[in-house]
Amino acid sequence: MLHIILGINIDSCKIVNNGNFISIKDDDNEIMSIGGNISITCFPEAKKHPSKIKKSVDQILSRDTYDGHLVLTHSHHLINCLSEMIDNKVISNKDIKIYIIDEDFSKYETYSFTHDGYLNQGWPIGFLSTYYFPALKCWIKTMMTH
Repeated sequence: MLHIILGINIDSCKIVNNGNFISIKDDDNEIMSIGGNISITCFPEAKKHPSKIKKSVDQILSRDTYDGHLVLTHSHHLINCLSEMIDNKVISNKDIKIYIIDEDFSKYETYSFTHDGYLNQGWPIGFLSTYYFPALKCWIKTMMTH
């Protein structure tokens, strides 16, 4: 099982792995817990060109000594890569769970892919592109005034 966690700020939470489960906590409260002997990969997209993310995903999936894998990410490229891998039958949509933790770390929502690699209903449209909108709006405004 591949667990993808989005929306997490690594500086404001703790990840505890005791070998039997992984617990994600803020200062006082447990946000979520995932059972099993699970490997953890934090931000595999860091310092990588988007075209290299599939190789990172392949490396994560090749670690077969674990019950599952936990990946912390902010990357829409990684989500797109998984979508393509599902569509190409490299991995099953049933082997991936996506969790989005809300801004105040009080709860999370679980999402998944369809059998052909589309994000299921309920996915927050624009979730992974919100970081780009302020820059895009600024660029459009500049272009309109010149």
